[in-house]
Amino acid sequence: MRILREWIHRLRGTLLPRRRDADLEEELRLHIEMAAEDAALRGLNSTDSARAARLKAGGTLQAMDALRDQRGVPWLDDLTRDAHHGIRMLRRTPVFTVVALLTLALGIGANTAIFSIVNGVILRPLDYPRPGQLMYLTTEFPVLGLTGNALSVQEYLELREINQSFATLGAYRTTGGAYTTGEVNLMAGDRPLRVRSVSVDAHLLNTLGVQPAQGRFFNPEETNRAGGLAPPLAIVSSELWQTAFGGHPLIGTTLDIDGRPHEILGIMPSGIDVMDNPPAIWLPLGLPAAIRQNRGFHILHVVGRLKDGVTAQAAQTELNAFLENWGERTGSSGHVPTNGSSRAADHTLRIEPLQDAIVGDARSSIWILQVAVDPNVVLKAD
Repeated sequence: MRILREWIHRLRGTLLPRRRDADLEEELRLHIEMAAEDAALRGLNSTDSARAARLKAGGTLQAMDALRDQRGVPWLDDLTRDAHHGIRMLRRTPVFTVVALLTLALGIGANTAIFSIVNGVILRPLDYPRPGQLMYLTTEFPVLGLTGNALSVQEYLELREINQSFATLGAYRTTGGAYTTGEVNLMAGDRPLRVRSVSVDAHLLNTLGVQPAQGRFFNPEETNRAGGLAPPLAIVSSELWQTAFGGHPLIGTTLDIDGRPHEILGIMPSGIDVMDNPPAIWLPLGLPAAIRQNRGFHILHVVGRLKDGVTAQAAQTELNAFLENWGERTGSSGHVPTNGSSRAADHTLRIEPLQDAIVGDARSSIWILQVAVDPNVVLKAD
């Protein structure tokens, strides 16, 4: 308790400097008067006794500083004095002050904006359960210098059979490139809309680990048909359900999509996307016989979820072993993936984390922007 009272007294002296200084001056004056009286008793005249008292006290200013250190918080006193001095200097140079404040504000704003991008794109994990297990599989054509291509239907089906690293593999197809989704026309009441869509198999939704907000997702029988058109079924995104249909019940109703009535099976959770592209309509994957039988049609984008305890490096090592004799393992011939690359048609398969595939080349540019606004950022190699 004594120590606590002492610190409270010191803090009060620091926060109330005028009162403390007045008390100190009064106390010092009394000490000097008592010292002068003592000197006078020893035979000194009044002038000499007063001078001797001041010398004994060490000088008025030095004595005041010593008393302040004893009865206050010295580092807090120094900080307060430095702050007051800085404010006085800034008041004397208003133009410099304005320029400095604007520069500081712009720097903080730019750093905050870029870090928000870094956090949202690079640092923040994907919005799926255990996102570190999600991998993206691509086809590479080394001789042609082509990377990030889709797999053929046969390669996807064969990989599902022979791999031991993935708990599940799923595929989707688009009418655009590897990182885009297609578009469809639909009728929301009497209002025509053109919205983003994606065609998926039932395994993809299971691989991503999402659950429907309402209704159900496609089952394997509905997405694994060997020929003809995909069944007229659809899943609607939560965002489209709210904006175009006002949140009214849709499960079991039909929706006209590209001129064909589709039964609505379910509503997606909010914020679910495919390769950072949020579809409004999810359709079952249709794979006609001609596409299934032609190994040269690279049309499926494949996402896999690693088994617990399996690393991406281990999965790639297993895949490389398959590529040594893919035809012998699967009983296939012709256009099969391989480790050798001597012809333009020779291709291989590659695995990379799904988040890396989504960010792509933007990672370097974003880090460069972050370093530009904050040179103290330490870049760590992935």
